[in-house]
Amino acid sequence: MNAVAAVEAAIVEGYRPGMTEVDLMRVINHARVEQEGMGLGDDAVSLAHFSACRDRASIIDLMALEGAPITKDYAIQFDGFCPYKGYVPDSCRIFQTGPVTDSIRKYYNVLFEAEDRAEALLRPGIRAKEVNEAMYQVVRDAGYKPMDMGGHGTGLTTHEPPSIDAWNEQIIEEGMVLSIEPWFAIEDGGIFGIQDTYVVTKTGCYKIEGFRRDIIQVAHPIC
Repeated sequence: MNAVAAVEAAIVEGYRPGMTEVDLMRVINHARVEQEGMGLGDDAVSLAHFSACRDRASIIDLMALEGAPITKDYAIQFDGFCPYKGYVPDSCRIFQTGPVTDSIRKYYNVLFEAEDRAEALLRPGIRAKEVNEAMYQVVRDAGYKPMDMGGHGTGLTTHEPPSIDAWNEQIIEEGMVLSIEPWFAIEDGGIFGIQDTYVVTKTGCYKIEGFRRDIIQVAHPIC
């Protein structure tokens, strides 16, 4: 299991009802220091975006409720990476702390289908905008509004060219490392997304980061 997936697994197993964001960050940091790589110790906290919030996928965490218990109306979003030998793959997962409704399960199914569509298309010679269009057509067909960007290059820094968006004509090349991340707006005004890292090969691509898709809820949810 890769380092990021190990941290994500620690979130799933380590969360307990009544925990605050601060409590869960201790679990995250403990899991980080058990992984080989860079940026552990004092730098660990700066290496991820982590939040638990009502809109189920907040990009901007105002940290107003860090001391308040995480309730069943919240979801845990972990957008992070564990650098290794200077390289920083990028990953994101959202875990439900309460019941998984039919609507929530549909969100995940749409995300996974969109990511699969991008993976099937990702290969040398295709344009970045074509990957974005194919991925987000799945989202539109499901009745949701996609975000503008569907991914980006990653390597020595978290965000590098090419940007996977509707305007980028850049040609995808063998050896590129890309973070594919479909995001879309949901009914309650929040956004929902997933993020995995892919390496472009001579004939296609393969995923190097990614937590199990069948786990979308913490091991000890609030009923």
